Amino acid sequence: MARQGRNLLAATQTLTGALLGLALVGYFLDKKFATEPYLLLTGLLLGAAVGLYDLWKAMFSGENDD
Repeated sequence: MARQGRNLLAATQTLTGALLGLALVGYFLDKKFATEPYLLLTGLLLGAAVGLYDLWKAMFSGENDD
C-alpha cells in the first residue's frame, strides 16, 4: 500500500512537471518563432499526455500485488 502511495505521488509530480515544463518550452518557442499560441498549446497537450500516462501506469501497476 505504501509503495503504491509513493508511486502515485511520483506520478502526480511527473504530471505537474511535464505540464509546466513543456508549456514553458512551448511558450519560449512561440516567442522565438512568432507562432503564438500554437506551440504553447502543443506543449500543454503533450505534457498532459505524458503526465496522465505516467499517472495511469502508477495507478494500475501494482494491481495484482496482493
